[in-house]
Amino acid sequence: MGAGGEGSALVIRGEAGIGKTTLLAAASASARDQGFTVLEASAHRFESELSFGVCVQLFQAIAREENGVAFEGAAELARAALEESGGGLAVPGEDRTLPRINGLYWLCANLAERSPLVVSVDDAQWADVPSLRFLHFLARRLEGLAVVLVVALRPGAAPEDASEPLNDLVAGDRARLVVPAALGATSGARLIEAELGAPERQFTEACLSLSGGNPLYLGELLRGARDRGLEPTAASVEALSELRSERIAESVVERVGSLGDGARRLVDAAAVSGGRLQLREAAELAGLDAAEAETIVDALASCAVLSPGEPISFAHPLVQAAVYEEIPAAARAGIHLGVAELLHETGAGHESVAAHLLDAERRGPDWVLDELEAAAAAAMAHGSPAAAARYLQRAIEEAPAADRRAQLLVMLGLAETESGDAAGFGHLAAGVELLPAPEARAGALLGLGMALTMQAEVARATDAYIQGLEEVTELEGPVARDLEMLCEIGRVNDREARPESLPRLEALARDPTVDDSPTGRMLLAQVAAERGYQGGSVAELRELAERALAPGIDDEEPAAFWTCLLAAYAYDDCDDYDSAELAIASGLRLARRRGSVVQASAACHPRAFVNMRRGRIEEALADARTSVEGAEKGWRIALPSSRALLAEAHLERGELDLAAAAVRLPGGDEPWRRLISFVWLLALRGRVLLEQGEPADSLATMLECGELCEVAHLTNPAVIAWRSPAALAASRLGRPEHARELARAELALARDFGTPRAIGIAETTLGLVLADEEGIDHLRTALAVLEGSPARLEHTRTLVHLGAALRRSGQRREARDPLREGLDLARRCGALALAEQALAELQAAGGRPRRYELSGADSLTPSERRVSAMAADGLSNPQIAQALFVTRRTVETHLTNAYRKLDISSRDELAAALVDAG
Repeated sequence: MGAGGEGSALVIRGEAGIGKTTLLAAASASARDQGFTVLEASAHRFESELSFGVCVQLFQAIAREENGVAFEGAAELARAALEESGGGLAVPGEDRTLPRINGLYWLCANLAERSPLVVSVDDAQWADVPSLRFLHFLARRLEGLAVVLVVALRPGAAPEDASEPLNDLVAGDRARLVVPAALGATSGARLIEAELGAPERQFTEACLSLSGGNPLYLGELLRGARDRGLEPTAASVEALSELRSERIAESVVERVGSLGDGARRLVDAAAVSGGRLQLREAAELAGLDAAEAETIVDALASCAVLSPGEPISFAHPLVQAAVYEEIPAAARAGIHLGVAELLHETGAGHESVAAHLLDAERRGPDWVLDELEAAAAAAMAHGSPAAAARYLQRAIEEAPAADRRAQLLVMLGLAETESGDAAGFGHLAAGVELLPAPEARAGALLGLGMALTMQAEVARATDAYIQGLEEVTELEGPVARDLEMLCEIGRVNDREARPESLPRLEALARDPTVDDSPTGRMLLAQVAAERGYQGGSVAELRELAERALAPGIDDEEPAAFWTCLLAAYAYDDCDDYDSAELAIASGLRLARRRGSVVQASAACHPRAFVNMRRGRIEEALADARTSVEGAEKGWRIALPSSRALLAEAHLERGELDLAAAAVRLPGGDEPWRRLISFVWLLALRGRVLLEQGEPADSLATMLECGELCEVAHLTNPAVIAWRSPAALAASRLGRPEHARELARAELALARDFGTPRAIGIAETTLGLVLADEEGIDHLRTALAVLEGSPARLEHTRTLVHLGAALRRSGQRREARDPLREGLDLARRCGALALAEQALAELQAAGGRPRRYELSGADSLTPSERRVSAMAADGLSNPQIAQALFVTRRTVETHLTNAYRKLDISSRDELAAALVDAG
């Protein structure tokens, strides 16, 4: 299992004591005998707050001993999950666990290259949420990996926040579920014989009935029978029935009590510590000398309370739970503080210390506050804001001084905001009021605003930005400027805040030092994009984008990625698609280097625009889907425009139902209306309505889009050409004057900006709403403008419309050439709806369409084309898989299909075979 390269997942689910741990141990021993590498971990109820705690158990030894080979490629991201600091990410509000999980997956893949691998986790119901998410991630991607995942868990015992990822793991398609059965008569009789001698049938039946066939409960029952001198006969059944098989706690207390008070103190310390203490540490907590403690441990092991050896651990988790529950609450809190202090003194991880401080006595020593705050920072870095919030709430209970309390409240507010807890706003506001320095207050508000912006809560985000700006209004210096720039960059995402924010952005861009900081470069790129939205000078747009991307700024700075994307939007508006793609490629490299799934998805957003305009509909569809997925994972601010892109791609493919579904936003429109990206969705919704034969609704939607664009200072038809579909809708409604007015207004704006695509769209629209030769003249003008343009989709559309207009005017022969060319280009673009229209018009014009068969590069799916292009660029299969966040088997499948469709046999032939992809 797994050795042949096919991974598998096994989930062992059963009640406590049914034998899950024994099955895991047997599986691991068998795997080792077969040459597998075995990684094991056991989750603990007191460690469920430790971010990636189970993963640390699994891989920490590898990390300590490894010389680096196992951590090559994307596996390097796993180190952030295995280290105390957890690393950091540039995206506020992003799901920070995803890069670590992806890294851990590739660490498993790299280890499995050497020898088949077993990943074994016991008591997974107590595992921390990030580790559970990794196990689920791994279970879904085992195809092609020599990895066996074995997980044991107890149903119904998981904390509330762990229930969902645990259920996902159990319900996974590749997970095989095993539920151990209760002991039968034969196996039960063997256990009884080993403890008491050969049993009579009635005695066996009574034992199994009283214990429910549970091996642990049966063992306790037999231990009680032995202590009372019962024989395994029918005559002992009545006395046996007086023993309760469930009385584990009583039985353990009796056994421990018989060994004296020192044994009780040592067992209590071990129970509170979670079974992780060495003998010396347990003795120290119990107030025993080493020799005395060793004697007691041996005695407790002989009576099945503790397991032999170190660290001090219990014979079974139920035994530990029974001991823990018997400790009075006050005494338990004191022991937790003692364990925390011991861990603190030995330099244990902050989250390990804080896990005990959560249940420890309040008002402890000064170091308690430091440990809780450090644990919260580590949890945030690991992507566990809910755990960070719990540490911070506990820290505040230590009643810190006012300045420290302010800092903790701010951290708590940001953690709660990121985890979706509405209480965060109140805590952050309270903390900001207590902060003494305006820069600190502004920084806290900026962090809140950025997190809220990412979550598409732009109204609240704008309130936070405005408060932050008020703090730095009277201040000078680079920190104040950076805060002001970031606040304004955030505010422009709010359609209602833009009229006030845009002039401030322009003023900040005139600062002579703006080029000298990463934040300043990001602001320049934002201003470039904004100039594009407002129809500024193409030369100025390009100059600003070039300044933003000029060498000299550290790529590791968080702003670098977003600078690349903003510059790409500006280049796209200028019809400079080559420069846009270079900027996007730079952004993608940064996202992949950081392992940010959200950033990688965000980079597909501008690339979808570019691919659409270049007539690469399949690639645009793939990018739009990825962008929507990224928006759903944390970049929610772009969800409306991402869904608009998805709708546009479906519309071009003739998939009207899918396009209509894409323009329906989750929760309705109202939560999204203040987002600047909402206007793109309205524009596509209007187009969909027009195609559905609803011109009145289409026109109303387009006019609403236009009103919102005007308010938002988004007036350039190169960005959103809302007047063109509005004109077509008005024309269908029999309102020719209104249609011509809209089309001429758009043409004037397009000529002012001067890009071929915008002019071509406007000229084509005017040609469609005008009659006879005048309309044809405008269509010919549009074609002349677009022929030298990289906007291949609009060029193709204009060819088809010109041919159709010529055919309708009776010029059937003249119509055939543009229709043939338009049909050929539409097919190559993947614009299936346009191709169908061209074919019908060509046949009506008496032309015979050339036989068309999808072959070569045109026959590749978007995923096959993307993987093939990366392979042609020299990337290996693992590198492609890591860059695209897919499995190696997926890459192999795409390449196999591509080789067959391209009729080639090796990677060396890929580059030449892809040339005709265009």
